[in-house]
Amino acid sequence: MEPSEIEKRVIEAFVAPHRRVRYPHGFGQRKKRDELTDRLNHTALGDFDEHCMLVVPRDSQNPEAIGAMLVDRGAPSECYVISCGWLDGRIMQLDAALQGIVGTGMGTVLSSIHGVLAYYESEERGMRFVLHKRRASLGDV
Repeated sequence: MEPSEIEKRVIEAFVAPHRRVRYPHGFGQRKKRDELTDRLNHTALGDFDEHCMLVVPRDSQNPEAIGAMLVDRGAPSECYVISCGWLDGRIMQLDAALQGIVGTGMGTVLSSIHGVLAYYESEERGMRFVLHKRRASLGDV
């Protein structure tokens, strides 16, 4: 799947409907991409659909525990990274991506099952969420 299609699915699945107008088509242009990935640091928490957000418990805020939460929900071994940091736009092993971003203060989304399951880490300390859009055809992934 092309990166633009992955990003489109992430936006459609996890960004609140009234906030989506800020995101479409912006990831393809460098300047717009920088603006949008910077939102992941500062204001993205208000952009996500709260019905899809599962708070990562304080005692599970390490790469291994977060990875286990994602795998328990069906995450494959690879993910796509949308980030204000140096990992942006890469397809990576999930465990390596988590090691690279957890606790670094970089606003990041790791898309695992594109449009269904992702992980969001805010710039703010301890603000970590599994983004999970349940689909009837997938059951309780």
